[in-house]
Amino acid sequence: MAALDDDDPENPIAVAIGQRLDALAKVLEDACAKMGDLPEHIDVTKPATVLDQIVLDLFRATLHDQRDLIAQLRGRKPDELHVPEVRVLDHGRQ
Repeated sequence: MAALDDDDPENPIAVAIGQRLDALAKVLEDACAKMGDLPEHIDVTKPATVLDQIVLDLFRATLHDQRDLIAQLRGRKPDELHVPEVRVLDHGRQ
């Protein structure tokens, strides 16, 4: 995770992490728009690389760590809000 602390905005690892996090956030955003609320779960494709797995773990942790903020933005109490489960779809990959 040292790449995220790097001051160089062009750090290729930090850029790759940012792109992947943006893609996961878009999946969540689209699911929210479709459901009109936070969905019970979102489905993502099985990580193809170690970096993809690291980013997926970071995304999951962020959802849980920011539960109070998400609840506040949704006008709810934290105990009234579930964090969507992130389900990984394999599609036959080994």
